[in-house]
Amino acid sequence: MACRLCFPGGLTYRSQHTLNPALIKAAKIRKRLGAAPGLLSAIPKRPPRWRRDYWARYVRELRMHERVISDMLDATLRAVKRQRVRLDDGR
Repeated sequence: MACRLCFPGGLTYRSQHTLNPALIKAAKIRKRLGAAPGLLSAIPKRPPRWRRDYWARYVRELRMHERVISDMLDATLRAVKRQRVRLDDGR
């Protein structure tokens, strides 16, 4: 027996590795719309059984969440580039 900190490799819980809520929401909306997963995948046409305003609201909400994801990816890319420049300057 060992505590979760003493356990070899450490024991972590799923709640400690939560994703950004925008990622989760975007995936759920894409699934509801019938779109393929992924930030750049196309959104299918509106099915005839869906009201136009209902469809538009979901597409608008998806765009909002995907904009947050895009901003996060952009910030990560800029941070990696800054770190690379720092490491290259240290040679």
